[in-house]
Amino acid sequence: MPFDCFTCTLNLPKPTGPYNVGVTDVMWGVNVDGNLISLYYPTLPNGKLDGYRRKSWKPEPFDKYFEGDMKTTLLSDKISAVKLWISKFLFGRMRTQAFVNAPLASDKDYSISSHYSLKSMPILVCSHGLAATRAILTALCSEFASYGYVAAAVEH
Repeated sequence: MPFDCFTCTLNLPKPTGPYNVGVTDVMWGVNVDGNLISLYYPTLPNGKLDGYRRKSWKPEPFDKYFEGDMKTTLLSDKISAVKLWISKFLFGRMRTQAFVNAPLASDKDYSISSHYSLKSMPILVCSHGLAATRAILTALCSEFASYGYVAAAVEH
């Protein structure tokens, strides 16, 4: 995981596919029974992504998310301000390679082989598992999206 000394950020690895990756968060349902979903998808080439920021690895608000993580791992009584600050410094500075709310790409945006067509994009639904969050699926879903899939990381 490359570290940028100038900005003090940790960057998740770049996906290996031919497409850049976009991400948007969607709430399915409006009450406590709803699900938050991060959708990863192919987006525009490099020169067309000015003005779009890269997604933070941990969802915002970070403090509340971290506290929730600790509760699921039975460490809630051991959270201290120092641990929270250290975790916020490390995890809060991690950046993904996905661009927030960037437009969905189409075949006209890229001049690559027809093997990677964007005319139809298969959808993959990814589930994190016990005591985890959708953030744990970021690199995997980004990898799928870089090859022309739409990957949904579901929070449950």
